[in-house]
Amino acid sequence: MLPKPQPLELRRLARDSTYNLVRQVWVIFFGLAISILLARGLGIEQRGIYTLAVLLPEILVTFLNLGVAPATVYFISRKKILPNKTISDNLTLALWISVGSILVGTIIILFARNFIFPDVPIFILMLSLIVIPLSLIIGYLNAIFQGLQDFRSFNLISMTTQLVMLVLVVIFVWVIPMSTTGAMIAYLISNASGVLLLLVLLIRKIGSPGKWNLRLNILHIRQIMDYSIKSHISNAITYLNYRVDNLILNRIAGPSPVGLYSISVGLSERLWIPSTAIGSVIFSRIASLEDGDVRREEITPLTTRFVLWLSILLALVAAPILVLIIPILYSSEYIGSIQPLLLLIPGTIAFNVGRILSNDIAGRGKPEINMVISAIALIINIIANLLLIPHYSASGAALASTISYTVLVIIVIIAYCRLSKVRWTSILLPQRSDFRNIKKFLQISMQDIKDRLKRQ
Repeated sequence: MLPKPQPLELRRLARDSTYNLVRQVWVIFFGLAISILLARGLGIEQRGIYTLAVLLPEILVTFLNLGVAPATVYFISRKKILPNKTISDNLTLALWISVGSILVGTIIILFARNFIFPDVPIFILMLSLIVIPLSLIIGYLNAIFQGLQDFRSFNLISMTTQLVMLVLVVIFVWVIPMSTTGAMIAYLISNASGVLLLLVLLIRKIGSPGKWNLRLNILHIRQIMDYSIKSHISNAITYLNYRVDNLILNRIAGPSPVGLYSISVGLSERLWIPSTAIGSVIFSRIASLEDGDVRREEITPLTTRFVLWLSILLALVAAPILVLIIPILYSSEYIGSIQPLLLLIPGTIAFNVGRILSNDIAGRGKPEINMVISAIALIINIIANLLLIPHYSASGAALASTISYTVLVIIVIIAYCRLSKVRWTSILLPQRSDFRNIKKFLQISMQDIKDRLKRQ
């Protein structure tokens, strides 16, 4: 006798995705305001220098974080580790990894700065390293909320950080014109505010972590390491895949094209809203389902189709608007950002699909598949950048990214279909039931928003 089918839990999926969607809308408006203030306040060259300086700690955190955050989500979702104990264990890990990361960053600055970050002042690079422990603590501890599927708390951290960043950019870049140094100070303080809020929310939600010290919990590390290392390598390669173009562009053309390209990338990444809002929900939801649960093969294709066609619709609406507003909001100095933006948009749509399917694969405990796919896409991206940037500058970097993202999503679709036995048409082409499910999904989401507004 076949087991009784379980409901898709659209209500819960809609509620959690709504929390994430609200966060993404918030990030769009505040992120756009921050981007405009930085672009106008710093100018093209200083904007490029700031982008490159922030890139250093981001790369270090991405490559040295050991995948603790996704492993935390996976094991908490499966109820294999205790949230209360994880607070102290992850906090200790974050601090020790920070020490090593800052040491590596200092060595890079002292001995390889002229090759990797030419034209970026050493003081700005050293200042940027302070964000490493803040970033690691936020990533490691906020993963607890994601694992518990408490997306309201999970999203509040980034929303607060964005708000503080906006206020501080006004103060340190405009009111007190400290140029790139002021922008970096705003970045550091905003992350510190996120850490403080996160600790308060965790203690209120879970309770005190108890006695805490700097001694590493070897049992905790062993438990999560098999999953975390595979996930870590995959995420690190993926991150490098959509940031390596900045390094190559700076090395070949200098910081000014990076300043133009950073605007294109920042605006195109706003179209990641659908996959960002739903992707983190899918990861923790798939991880929480038992092996063999048929809902796995229903939830992901439905959300992937929804994300794909919503991304296309958003791109068709947003592209002409962005072309018009770039010279208005950022000034005519940034007109050179328009062509790279248009070249990035198809790749952004493809990346949305790839992110949803990759989160499903990771949620099934198969991060090594994502790792191999990401490595292939990275190699293609580097080769394309080296070939295209000398001839087309920032536009060449954009085209290289789109080529890489497109290859990535094709391979991810093939891998997901083989793993799940789902046909590719079920992933990409609309189904009869979609309109009914999407209507229900949107009704639940709107009702949830109304209920929360009433409570406020």
